[in-house]
Amino acid sequence: MMIAICFSILIVTVIAMLFAFTKKNKPPSPAKLSSGLFFTFYSLIAFESILLIAKIAWCTTTKQSNLLSIHTKL
Repeated sequence: MMIAICFSILIVTVIAMLFAFTKKNKPPSPAKLSSGLFFTFYSLIAFESILLIAKIAWCTTTKQSNLLSIHTKL
């Protein structure tokens, strides 16, 4: 799970940097950087919520209640 979180942070950060640095010779404006950061933040929240929903669905369908209880205690 930690590897998936780190990998998703890396991918979303690279995508946000590509959106922020569209022009090569000009430094990015603060508006572009802030929109890139908001994009990173909301993409990460969406990805983590999808992972959580998938984990809950998998735990309930396969009767893995111990994994579900460990996750809710965290």
